[in-house]
Amino acid sequence: MANVIDELEHFVLFVAGVAIFFGATFFGVALLLGHGWMAAIVCFIGIVVANVPEGLIATVTVCLSLTAKRMASVNCLVKHLEDVETLGCISTICSDMTGILTHNRMTVAHLWYDKTSKYATRPKMGLGMIVSSRETHIVT
Repeated sequence: MANVIDELEHFVLFVAGVAIFFGATFFGVALLLGHGWMAAIVCFIGIVVANVPEGLIATVTVCLSLTAKRMASVNCLVKHLEDVETLGCISTICSDMTGILTHNRMTVAHLWYDKTSKYATRPKMGLGMIVSSRETHIVT
């Protein structure tokens, strides 16, 4: 899975290739139309510079910052903006340490057993969680 930096690098290389292609094409057209070397070079440079996305860095930074702000509203602190994209791709967290992710309160949201995922629901009476099928009790 590629991260934001790899995707941006791929995009920039693609845009640079397209810009150089069009610049070279118009360079050749300018020479064929009888313009001088200097005019053809100016045309080439103008085409290449015009295709540079100047607001790309600002746009990516704003998008990642807004996402980090939204994550901070649910108590998820992001120290590096590049990590926002990585956290956005996570669907399951497997951890062997209690208290790191649970505020030292063990609760079960859903279970995986018998090759299926079961949602856990709060029992109306008593302690623990009850998985909706097969009456599996988990004491918390």
